Amino acid sequence: PERIESGWWDGMEVRRDYYVAANARGETFWIFREHRGDQGWYMHGVFA
Repeated sequence: PERIESGWWDGMEVRRDYYVAANARGETFWIFREHRGDQGWYMHGVFA
């Protein structure tokens, strides 16, 4: 994963692990997982 962290300086800490994922049709997505909260998977974007 590619870890993105920010906000530690203002109390709004964000820590996410990003991944590139593909489905059976070959579509590619940029997804992430939060380290806080429900830790569910989220889609950040789609590669063209």
